[in-house]
Amino acid sequence: MVSIEQDDVQSPQFDVVLRGYDRNQVTTAVAAVLDSRSNEPAESSEWAHYLHGRIEFDVVLRGFDRGQVEAWFAANTGAHATEEEPAAPRPKREPPGFDVVLRGYDRNQVDEFVQRAQDTVDAASDVPPLGRAEAADTTFDVVLRGYDRSQVTTWIGQISEQLPD
Repeated sequence: MVSIEQDDVQSPQFDVVLRGYDRNQVTTAVAAVLDSRSNEPAESSEWAHYLHGRIEFDVVLRGFDRGQVEAWFAANTGAHATEEEPAAPRPKREPPGFDVVLRGYDRNQVDEFVQRAQDTVDAASDVPPLGRAEAADTTFDVVLRGYDRSQVTTWIGQISEQLPD
């Protein structure tokens, strides 16, 4: 059994990254670790997973850095996180290199759309699939220092051919 002293456990600060662990799940798990003040085994099955070395977090579009989360749990509970997705790595796809212009599409909105479209094409199971009709109907806010609108529109036309109907 893992013995955790309250003074030994530090409150973590995790970076938010693309394809990280679900923030709500990690926050709940960290709270369970920090709230534990005794060496007695917890009765909840959720806490028992942490004590027995198995933690499962969903991988989401924007979540906590997986390496940081795993390192924190390993250091503070002896547990190691496991992903629910297959172990085989998916091919690494380079994001498009859009130019930044004075008045263009919101970069965060476009980046999230690009990630979702690429995950759909790569058959990632952790995101809702993006269809051709939804891609065609997608709109982005026009902001100062955004992505070149014509480049984004051209890219969407190209990726739409690879999306399901």
